[in-house]
Amino acid sequence: MSKEGRSKKIAVATRRALRWAEQLQRDGKSGRSVDIGGWRYTSRVAECTSDLSVTAWMIMFYRSAQNAQFDVSKSSLNQAMEFVERCYSSRDGSFLYCPPPSSRRCNWAMCGAGMLTLSLAGRHGDPMAESAANWLERHPFGRYGEIHQTHDRFHYAAYYCAQAMFQIGGKRWWAFYQDIAAKLLEGQRRDGRWPSESGENAPVASAYSTSIALMTLTIPYQLLPVYQR
Repeated sequence: MSKEGRSKKIAVATRRALRWAEQLQRDGKSGRSVDIGGWRYTSRVAECTSDLSVTAWMIMFYRSAQNAQFDVSKSSLNQAMEFVERCYSSRDGSFLYCPPPSSRRCNWAMCGAGMLTLSLAGRHGDPMAESAANWLERHPFGRYGEIHQTHDRFHYAAYYCAQAMFQIGGKRWWAFYQDIAAKLLEGQRRDGRWPSESGENAPVASAYSTSIALMTLTIPYQLLPVYQR
């Protein structure tokens, strides 16, 4: 999608990034065997050495690289998907941030992340994704800015769940999209931005919230190849 000169530079960077991703996936997983195959925001956290949030983004990177005809390690991708499966909670019917015995509960963001990841791996109609979609319908988004659990973030969760429900498709997707789009439009400020978020971690700036909101609202236009069904 780029001109030849820039495309060559991107190709070099992408191959380096793939090697780096594989190294990060292997490093620091000696503490908990259930964390093998995933990635983590930081290794300096006792709770887990892999989490579904970062792992979902990395699988997204792998799928994008595959679409652009780069060589992606099948072993690395398979291990990543095995980690995603371990994050599924059969008790709740949705996904956790870390595999058990994590103390965290299912939330909107991880529900969407798990569902979307399965679709990115080509596992459309997977029973875990269908179960998570049912969980999401039982736990609908409230008013703009609300979160489902302490670690949730509204814009991030809206983005992941909307992308995931698009992969489910049909009336379920359209009903979800109409609802989340209306809530996002309610939260938009007069100057066009969406407000920043704050939580347990560092505050999230309005540039981030606005970008995520736009990515959510433009899903029907299918602008990014990685999300096309």
